[in-house]
Amino acid sequence: MSINTEIDRELDSPVEISELMQLAILHRWQFSCLQMVRNHVTSDSVQVLDVNINDRSFTVDSKVLAASTFESSVVAFKAQSGGVTLIFKAKALRNQLDPSVYKCSFAFPEAIRQTQLRQATRINLTNQPEVSVTLFLETRMKFDGRVTNISATGAKIKLLGDLSDKFKSSQIIEDCQILLPNGMQAAMTIQILGCVYDIKNGVSYVRCQHLDMDENSEAQIIKMVDAGIKHRTALKMKRAG
Repeated sequence: MSINTEIDRELDSPVEISELMQLAILHRWQFSCLQMVRNHVTSDSVQVLDVNINDRSFTVDSKVLAASTFESSVVAFKAQSGGVTLIFKAKALRNQLDPSVYKCSFAFPEAIRQTQLRQATRINLTNQPEVSVTLFLETRMKFDGRVTNISATGAKIKLLGDLSDKFKSSQIIEDCQILLPNGMQAAMTIQILGCVYDIKNGVSYVRCQHLDMDENSEAQIIKMVDAGIKHRTALKMKRAG
């Protein structure tokens, strides 16, 4: 039986915040604004129209915010995609002069709280048919490796050599391709959680979480994880019997 756990991280690096804001709009994450109304917190959906990296600002289309937000007002936002949630506060920059246009601009937040809800159950792939993976970096460098364990929302990858300078914590890799044992390919965006170099064996282990993937890729990985859990359970029962 899987156990749901939450992993909280506080991000205050301007570079990391910019990358997350770009990622959220690129992959159409669900945004909402949180407001206090009559001692109750209300949540209203908003559409992010634009993210401006140079000005470090973003623009939303929201009738609710257009009616209640003034310059320098601070608004709480939540963005969700799968098991990943971003919560942050942003200061309003200006209002539209035309009341019929529901656009509001906000400065990038100074910090973002990132929460990942994931299934704690992972399957070990070390003694199973090889699950290969290819990581494509923005620098056009390509790295081929092997997935050593995987869950519905994260994985551990083994790569040859000392790559601790290539994979940094919080780094986002938008092109990760995993070749599953059934021949299907799962494509996704991942975020690096850490990279450790094993000097003795000359390999690097990269831990990552899945940030975004299509429904088919997600279904294939969940199917593989479920099959691995059933196989492990059957072995335990056989040994116990």
